[in-house]
Amino acid sequence: MAIRFSLISLFLFFSHPALALDQESFAMCVSKLRQAGLEAGLPAQVISQHLGGVKLNEKVVELDRSQPEFTSSFADYFNRRVSEQRIEKGREKYRSHRQLLDSLTREYGIPGHYLVAFWGLETNYGGYLGNIPTLDALATLTCEGRRGDYFQGELFNALRILQAGDVNASQMKGSWAGAMGQTQFMP
Repeated sequence: MAIRFSLISLFLFFSHPALALDQESFAMCVSKLRQAGLEAGLPAQVISQHLGGVKLNEKVVELDRSQPEFTSSFADYFNRRVSEQRIEKGREKYRSHRQLLDSLTREYGIPGHYLVAFWGLETNYGGYLGNIPTLDALATLTCEGRRGDYFQGELFNALRILQAGDVNASQMKGSWAGAMGQTQFMP
């Protein structure tokens, strides 16, 4: 299994050479994103307010290229992420939030124990939510280009969240990939 993950990692790295993403090309990309955002129906004020200050984050590109899911064997990844302590804490969280989880299961069809499992794996039950500004991460990954269309959609979703007033931009922080919140879901 370790060989397979290493081969996947090599394929991803060499089949998608790093783009020359410097400040100038990033600024040009953000300019194009502003226009695309308008065409997608986002208000000019939201675009100006939130895309005007996005910053290129080179660490995001580096982390994207070295995801542990692609650089570790499944056994190594699993053993680092799953422990008896984490499982027991998950059981405790499931019991203490059972009413809410049952409600979410009825409304969305996702069994509560899956949500608790994501919660535990992604943030250790809220112990670490990430500290990378979501808009910077998403703009960087959009402009980097390897999966630009996907990340552009997520960037626009993040702008819609800000437009709705569900969170303040300065509080919108998470993983290098733009995932955020207790379960690190994409916008």
